[in-house]
Amino acid sequence: MNTTIFNGSRFVEARKTGLIEKIKYLEEQSIKPSLTVISFSGDRPSASYIRMMNKFSKEIGVGLDVKVIDKSITQSDFEVIIQEMNNSTEITGIIVDMPLPGSLSVEWLRKNLSSAKDVDAITYARKGALFSASRISPSTASAVINILEYNNLVSAGDHVVVIGRSEIVGMPLTLLLLKKGMDATVTVCHSKTKNIADYTKNAKIVVSAAGSPEFLGKEELMENGIVIDVGISLVNENGKYIIKGDVRSSDLIGYSSFITPVPGGVGPVTTYALFNNLIELVRESK
Repeated sequence: MNTTIFNGSRFVEARKTGLIEKIKYLEEQSIKPSLTVISFSGDRPSASYIRMMNKFSKEIGVGLDVKVIDKSITQSDFEVIIQEMNNSTEITGIIVDMPLPGSLSVEWLRKNLSSAKDVDAITYARKGALFSASRISPSTASAVINILEYNNLVSAGDHVVVIGRSEIVGMPLTLLLLKKGMDATVTVCHSKTKNIADYTKNAKIVVSAAGSPEFLGKEELMENGIVIDVGISLVNENGKYIIKGDVRSSDLIGYSSFITPVPGGVGPVTTYALFNNLIELVRESK
């Protein structure tokens, strides 16, 4: 069996021109999209994602500002920063690194971050809009949908297992898969699910967002199935940190019909989806 190994960078190259054209159109109307990233000190996975965002922002001509905050910041100081960004006319999109440090309230953030600048759909207003025809979805969930659609991988009624129920990937992705146009039959598994292989072994498509390094192999997956690996873990091997996904990809060559590698699969598409959200936010607010 031939296994297709998805190349996220090639997908982005195929879509990038369209994004640049949208940006140029906005700039002709004196609107310049800009993204501010709030990150917290010492977060290695976040640093990797920010490097991807910085590179892509330069390629498409969008301003990117990264604000690194100490993890010990108080709630009151954090609130001041968010409100200043909400009120800034120079900032058109805001993304906050999640999860927040334990001293900060995610509840407050979901209520008070401007939904007009909420580029990763974390606010309650944006979450509610997912039940309608909103164009703004959490970027990683949107990336998975982009990959499935681009490669014509889903037919109405197909059984999809989503592993993970986070508010930024698993839950919104489940909703997007159920919507008209996708019409998937979705099963959600999570850390409390018993015998996950009983579900994954019988699913045409498995999307794993567990963040558990290489816990899935061909023993747990359907032959000729489709595997979308969203998980990212930094594993220390002999003093060197290595990025690994949820899936033992090498096991699946010649076994699965389609896989996304880590890194290089979902990650680049997530970056594309994030900046596409930024452009949609600006267009909404015109």
